[in-house]
Amino acid sequence: MELYTEVKIAYPETEYSRIEGFSEKQRKDVVKRLGEQGIVSVSDDMNMENYQKMEDFYSDYMSGRDAMITVFDVYREGNIGALTFIHRDGKIQSYYVLVGWREGGIPKIISFGSNDLEEIRLTEKGYFIYTNTETIAHGNLREYYRVKPLSDECRELTRKYIYGLSFVNYNMLVTNWNADNVEEILMPRMFEDIYRVYTKEPFRMEGRLIPAETYERVMTTCFPVSVDQVREYCGYHADAGGYEYEMIFARQFPPFGEVVDYKQGADGTITLYVDGVWIDYNSDYAFTNQIVVQPFPDGTFRYLSNTIEQKELELPQIENERKISISYQNGRMPIRRLPATWKVI
Repeated sequence: MELYTEVKIAYPETEYSRIEGFSEKQRKDVVKRLGEQGIVSVSDDMNMENYQKMEDFYSDYMSGRDAMITVFDVYREGNIGALTFIHRDGKIQSYYVLVGWREGGIPKIISFGSNDLEEIRLTEKGYFIYTNTETIAHGNLREYYRVKPLSDECRELTRKYIYGLSFVNYNMLVTNWNADNVEEILMPRMFEDIYRVYTKEPFRMEGRLIPAETYERVMTTCFPVSVDQVREYCGYHADAGGYEYEMIFARQFPPFGEVVDYKQGADGTITLYVDGVWIDYNSDYAFTNQIVVQPFPDGTFRYLSNTIEQKELELPQIENERKISISYQNGRMPIRRLPATWKVI
């Protein structure tokens, strides 16, 4: 409660109440304080405190013994979810309580409830994956916690080079490539994600086309490609001096990558060893990538190559037809077009 006494509450006493500007440092402090009390606590992109207790719980479960463990999850907006896993008489359930806050660090219960669980699993790599018997609308097929710690260096490398890149919307991460065949991965749809990695800011479309100077600066910095290659493969419109903005629908249950090891090269490059984590298909080792990056003195960098190897799951197939494009054609205004395989109902 001490850590919440100075927070400001937006929309107090309504269902939309939330903490204003809850910082990453505040969130880390709450996780640490809970951990100091011997509690299992965690938050996004942070190692779990007292994770050994989760391992003990799972060991009891696998041995058929009754067991119970509560995980305190500190959310980015400052609320705390307390999720209790119970194994009793051969059945497994979860019970959750969501705690919010009032001015002055006064806690309040926002919601609570229980779920029957179909399955729980602690992987060798250290992911605790659990499956609810009933999946709510738009919910995940499975939920998870990363139990075993990941080094600060691997987390930082993941944030800088991997976070937000897609395994399913374009083929940058699912194709073996280097400077000799880099044109095989050039797709207009990848620009938005690469722009965010390059600038650390979300892409915002202004006007009818993406200016060529912006598009080409980002792509030629981040990949071993020439302006001519970018113009040939990424939808350049010479008459208007810009590029199409191609927008795709997000696919549900996509995998994500995490750096689990790395190697510094004598030439200044870094080889990232990346595991594809596909929780909804019960895998934290679906495939592995070796991605070579070249950092530059100004803080930017270039992806030099990618090698991927299938492990527990087949590689994702890139579906070219599942997209909406915003195009500039023959000097006309942008249009939205649907693939012929879609119906309007």
